[in-house]
This record gives sequence, C-alpha cells and structure tokens, in this order.
Amino acid sequence: MMRIARSLALVLALGPATAAETGLFEVRLGSAASAPNSGAWDLRRPGGAVEMVTLDATVQLDATTIATAEAQRGPDGSPQVRLALTADGTPHAVTRDAAAGRELQGSWSVLSATVGGRLVEDAKLVKATWSFQDGVLSATDGLGQTERFTLSTDPAAPDALRLDPIAPSKERGGWILFRREEDRLTLALYDNLEERPAGFEPAPKKIVMNLARAGRASAAPEPCALLAAAGIRSLLPGGVRQADRERRSGLSACVMADTQGQEVFLIVVPAAGRPAFEAEVERIRKQPRQVVRDEPLLGLAAVSGVHGYTVVFLVLKGETLVIASFQMPPADVTRSREFTRRVLAGVRN
Repeated sequence: MMRIARSLALVLALGPATAAETGLFEVRLGSAASAPNSGAWDLRRPGGAVEMVTLDATVQLDATTIATAEAQRGPDGSPQVRLALTADGTPHAVTRDAAAGRELQGSWSVLSATVGGRLVEDAKLVKATWSFQDGVLSATDGLGQTERFTLSTDPAAPDALRLDPIAPSKERGGWILFRREEDRLTLALYDNLEERPAGFEPAPKKIVMNLARAGRASAAPEPCALLAAAGIRSLLPGGVRQADRERRSGLSACVMADTQGQEVFLIVVPAAGRPAFEAEVERIRKQPRQVVRDEPLLGLAAVSGVHGYTVVFLVLKGETLVIASFQMPPADVTRSREFTRRVLAGVRN
C-alpha cells in the first residue's frame, strides 16, 4: 500500500469542471530520482507531515477523465472524495470545455425520431426539448422530466459531443453525433448511450432525432385541420365526429369517424425523411394479404396498401411523412386517393 501511495500525486479541486480549468487534478507514476523526465513533488500526509516523492513528468490521468466527483465520509469518518471516471478513461482524449456545443447554443424541440429507421411513437422522446447552454445539456422529455449533462469535445471528431451526467442523475455517459443546418438539428445516439455513433444511417438501437430551433420553425400541419380543409364532411356522410384518441400517441395524429363505422385516420410527421418512409413501407409490406402499389399520382415517394375494407396511403412530401388510412366498406381506392391528394395540398414542403 505504501508503494502504491508513493506512486500517485493527487491534487483535487471541488469538481471535474473546475479541475479541468485549473489543472488541479493529475495522476502520475512514481519514478526513481535518477530517471530522466522525472521531478520531485511534496506529498502532504494527514496530520501535516510533508514527504518528498519523485514522479514521472507524464500525466496518466487528469480532470478530463473525471465524470463526477462527490465528497463523502469513509468508514472511520474521515473525509473522502468519490470519483467516477469516463467510460474510456483515456487521458487527454476528451477536452472538457464550457464552450462545448457552442454552435448548438439554445433550445431545440424534437420534431421526429427513429430507432433503427422506424418511427418512434413514445411521447417522452418525440415531444422532448434539448437545451444547450455554456457546456451543459438539459434534456427535458415529453413528460417534463429533465436530465442534465456536462459536454465535452473530441478534437479528432468535431461533430461529436461527450455527455456525462450531472448528479443526482442516474443516467450513464456516452457520445452523440450532431449535424446542424440553419435552424434544423439532427442528432444520432445509441439507446442508453451504449456506443459511439459513426454516422446517421439506421442501425439497431440507434436513435436519430430531428429537431428544430425552439420558436423559430413553422408549426407542423395539424392533422384534424388538414382533414377538415380536404372536405372530410363530404367523405363521411354519417355525421363527422372527432375521436378522442390518438392511436400513435407520440405522433401528430387525428381520427375522424361517422355513425356508420366509417373512419379516416391521419398522421403527419415533419422532418421524418426517407429512412422513416421506407421503414413504414416495409412495415406495410410485411402485413399478411396486403396489396401494395406505387402511387405516382401522389408523388415520387408514395405507395398504397389495400387489405379488406382498409386503404392506407404513405407519402413523403419533402421531408414530411403523411400516412392516411381509410376504413370504408367497400374499399374505394380511387376516392381515397383523391382525398389524400387534397390533404397533401395543405402540407408544405
């Protein structure tokens, strides 16, 4: 134990951010006094005694490898500091900086999200807000729960950010990838931050989120308003009523039905993109006895699926995904297609 104690020199500040800024936390290996690249240090022991130790000049660990630091008491009541290192513990690979994420400064609202390319319907994720401020991320989910993380950068990957949780958060640390275009932001991360993403392409457990600068992006089309503008009353002769449910709660959806059991269900997902469209088409194709056809009259990325009395149209207009489902016995594809065309007229690119 004495040899191990002699091999380390620790000067600890109150937290990792302060230590990183001032260089007050370093771990060096012990060295012989005659060894090159070594130096003498004073090691202060409990009670005030000072002992000179010889240490190598190379820093093995510093404050950039500390995720959290917490003061506590040992079994004998003595003061201690509990340190949690970053996942890789690599010295100098990460630079903790209050300016990390400066280009993302401000608040961003999630417009859509996919996991493995499939649309996410969980309101906690798709109705979340991410706020970047002075090297700190505050992520508030759709239920109002907020987790805070310090931000770090990797000089070798300027489009990546390291997230480390701020107590009392129990979340784990990890990496996210970002891409910003004006007031739009795309983030890629793995579930529970388990891996470091290398790109934005779909992959198992990879979450890709599309966000807009809070308060600056135009509001997404309201599905019920789109149905009304397209003439839903003429389509449902049995008396239109708006259903009090959303079948896919995290997405912008509207269901309208009449007293005869006929129903129209509309989903509008802004900034969904081509991968989400293709994943939804694949989901339709896998349903048994589904007849799927391209719909060139509705756009270059448009298909329909017919099964029994149900007709579904999937259309990607710009980056907005529109899903219109009709349950009207007997299935009338021509009439449903014309109504979908009128709905699409109200969706801006």
